[in-house]
Amino acid sequence: MKKFIRDTHIMFSLLKKSVRSYVRHGELIGKMKAPSNEVRVVSKRSIALLRRGNLREAESLLRDAETTLRKLAVMMKQHPDFQSVGFYQDAAEEYVEAIAFYSVMTKQTLRIPRGVVLTPETVLSGICDTTGELLRRAVTIAGNDEAGEIERYRNSTEDVIAQLTVLGLSGKLRSKYDDVERNLQRIEGILYDIRLKR
Repeated sequence: MKKFIRDTHIMFSLLKKSVRSYVRHGELIGKMKAPSNEVRVVSKRSIALLRRGNLREAESLLRDAETTLRKLAVMMKQHPDFQSVGFYQDAAEEYVEAIAFYSVMTKQTLRIPRGVVLTPETVLSGICDTTGELLRRAVTIAGNDEAGEIERYRNSTEDVIAQLTVLGLSGKLRSKYDDVERNLQRIEGILYDIRLKR
């Protein structure tokens, strides 16, 4: 009977400790959720501005997102497993898509800002999604006879494909790669139509 009481006490001690840990984890997740959602929304807004060629406002929003991501990175130093939380991954991926799109639009080298925590899969996913934005931008400017600009988008998309073909992609990244291939075909179709009109 004494052993049973001792074993029960050990179990309840572990249970209490786990409950406290679970509550703390939930509180930290709660602290991360609002800023992560802010990064996602701001990144989406900057993408919409870039599609319309509004570089200045888009850059300002991207700086705001970067500041928030740096604050989140401080939290993740203490809790690295938070990188895998879905809402953070979604926000980080949207941010990568926005900065990659901005880098193509401004002809700058894409760099992840110091102090921002991103996984390689997040970067790959975001860059793949950028090709969809290049396609949308190509559709927007196709009527303005901007073949040179659209060729840049095609070349950027081809570069993404060239880098990804050396990887054995599966799952979500394989699906993203297939999207990049389709985006390239559609951009090439736009260029073909422009050449036919000349």
